Amino acid sequence: MGLENSKTIYKALGKPLDKMHVIHVAGTNGKGSVCWKAANYLHKGGLSTGLFVSPHISSFRERVQVNGNILSIEDVVELLPQIFEICDQHKIPATFFELTTALAMLRFQTARCEAVVLEVGLGGRLDATNVVTPSLCVITSIGLDHLKILGETIEQIAMEKAGIMKPGIPVLVGPQCPVELLRGEAARVGAPFFTLSDLLSSKERRCHPRDASAPPDIDDLNADITEAALRLLLQKNDYSLQTGVSFSISKEDSEESLMNRPPCRFEIRSQLVTLGTRQTPSDTSVDPASATVIENVQTVQVDVVLDIAHNFESIQALVRKMNKYFYGRSVRVVLGMSADKDVNTCLDIILKNLASPVKIHCVKAAHPRAISVSSLRSLIHQRAHGGVLVDAEVIPVPGYLDSTQDGTDGDIREGVRNALQAAATDESTSVVLVFGSFFIMSEVRAELGIIEEKDGDILYVPGSSNKMRDAQEII
Repeated sequence: MGLENSKTIYKALGKPLDKMHVIHVAGTNGKGSVCWKAANYLHKGGLSTGLFVSPHISSFRERVQVNGNILSIEDVVELLPQIFEICDQHKIPATFFELTTALAMLRFQTARCEAVVLEVGLGGRLDATNVVTPSLCVITSIGLDHLKILGETIEQIAMEKAGIMKPGIPVLVGPQCPVELLRGEAARVGAPFFTLSDLLSSKERRCHPRDASAPPDIDDLNADITEAALRLLLQKNDYSLQTGVSFSISKEDSEESLMNRPPCRFEIRSQLVTLGTRQTPSDTSVDPASATVIENVQTVQVDVVLDIAHNFESIQALVRKMNKYFYGRSVRVVLGMSADKDVNTCLDIILKNLASPVKIHCVKAAHPRAISVSSLRSLIHQRAHGGVLVDAEVIPVPGYLDSTQDGTDGDIREGVRNALQAAATDESTSVVLVFGSFFIMSEVRAELGIIEEKDGDILYVPGSSNKMRDAQEII
């Protein structure tokens, strides 16, 4: 890890973001949502706005958006060879993330963006995005994730994310951070320091639980952070956008932007599931496959929740929202996680705190870091009812694991189909909750009939030996 490659590429591209107003956002949780909200807000206010986020769900081109439109294949074919040429000239073995970051910056330049919202990929100090001089830095939250890379304590992780601070550039820090530690680092760097209370009154804040010790609603908190950041950027003060930039947004558009969420952030969908009795002819001369019919057909509406929660804090927030919106309803969980996460703790949160009967359908993402279905199932068994092992071949009573309904070899689409069918036939129709990883969501959404752009197996760039895949970087 290091910034030399990214600095060289950025300089060779002519420092494309240097004349744009950039919001640079780091954080363990919430940074993607804050970036999404901020970009929507700026665009609806009349600014040509670029957005760079990661990881992606179905296409790597989702990471790069201008005014809400994802990067086109034509843009990739036109712009990527320029970056490959720079890498060849400077002998830079650029990573997938470094290439995608450079591609985003070049696209924002060709689109003549006035404002850009950049999400840090990992950490901050050594992240490929940390080559820009932004107008504003934001740190949304600090939690225990990516411990092998960022450090094993909140303090170590916070200092890695504080690496995006710049002298003279204001930094906004969310309440789920070690505020005083970051305040001290900002003073050392020379970055003006702000918290939510510096920019929003208690009446203006959405996130103000009566019990100060109660955990906040994560959507309200992300909206507050976004609004505070935009206020700091847009108000007439020493840190505002340069004079001459026209910006105006209606109250309705403002609220819609701030409360809007990216895909797979507590995304609730209604899915129609077809049930029926399969009948085959008794006449052996008739081909059963061609003559099979389904009788007594009925359709059942099943609520489905998609969420990319994958670490301790985000899964806690997910459980709170499930208990708020679906209290008392049985839940079928479709779960796939990365093996390097604290899977044990995450399972404990679900099994002990979700205020509903739970059955878990295990799946495996097509990603090198994905935990196997057998390992995930074993961990669930160990935690069911205080660690008492349960039979893997039957549904435990009351039990947590529906092992007879996993996808074959962890097949995601099959796992989702099984969960939907089971939820529709449960005595009281269950909610299907899908979470655990970005890397399962593309196939989940395809199974639900959501049509999204894909990259194909390989996107080749004419005249170059390089290629871009619709894969995720390993971080």
